[in-house]
This record gives sequence, C-alpha cells and structure tokens, in this order.
Amino acid sequence: STTSFIAGPCGFATTGKPFGTTPLPLHMPYQGAQLAAATAYLGAHPQAVGTITLDIGINDLRAVQTACADQPADCIATRWPTALKGAEANLKLILGQLRKAAPEARILVGTYYNWLAAADQGGDRFVEDLNRVLIAAAADAGARTVLVFPTFNRTGNPVARLCALTLFC
Repeated sequence: STTSFIAGPCGFATTGKPFGTTPLPLHMPYQGAQLAAATAYLGAHPQAVGTITLDIGINDLRAVQTACADQPADCIATRWPTALKGAEANLKLILGQLRKAAPEARILVGTYYNWLAAADQGGDRFVEDLNRVLIAAAADAGARTVLVFPTFNRTGNPVARLCALTLFC
C-alpha cells in the first residue's frame, strides 16, 4: 500500500503475505520502508537511474475491500473516499521524494485495471477513482502515466479479456 511504502514494512518482501509465507522473489532485500530504501539508493547512485517505474495504490483499495468483505455493499462506497484521500497524500509524498532524489530520471506511474471485474464490474468506479488520483499525482511530480485500465476493462468483452490476460478466471 502507499502507507507501507512510506512507513514499511512491505508484507510481500518480509513474509510473502498475502500470497504465501515466504518473501516474493521479485522484491529486492531492504530494511525498513521501501521509500527510504529507494531514495537512499538513488542518492548513493546519482544520475545512474534513468527510469523509475511505480506501480502502487491498488492495495489501498484492497484494504477497504477486505475490511468490507462481510458488510453491506455500501461499505466500500462509504470508506473509500477517506482511504483515497490518504492514498492521494501518500502518492504526492512518494512521487515528490522520488523526483527530488532523481531529478533527471523519467518516472513512469502505472494505472490499474479492475481485476475483479470478471466477477463484478461495479468496482470499476473505485479503480477509476484511484487512477484519477494516480494521474494527477504523477503530473504534479513531472512523471508520466501508463494507462492500463482501458486495455483490460474497456476493450472488447471485459470478462473475456481479463480471463485471457490474468490469472483471475
């Protein structure tokens, strides 16, 4: 989540959760928060990094969805605005610090697709909310966005597309 990126630790890197019990192999080992590790690396290697990619924010929505799993359908709609404001503030902080640490680097921020749309397309609006925040925060930091949502959720039959492109089905 944007919060764990700032404050640490990353569950994927430390425990592998929620996808298992061992750290995932795609994560670089680091202590503490990922933002501190990233800015320390960038500071120690000035101008050595030409491109930074950032794929963050969907776990902020997943936390709300998980908290609302056993509650009425309007739970996500009620809790999401507050979580989204927190994610927005966190994204501005993260991108601002990355830009400061690597002023010449190209920063690419990926938007999200609604992976749950194969079961319920009603969640598109929450993912689209997050994407608007990601796009605005990226623009504020002089970063570019990679628009993923249209390819997965607005091209052809979204359910068939998600089943073909992801492991959801």
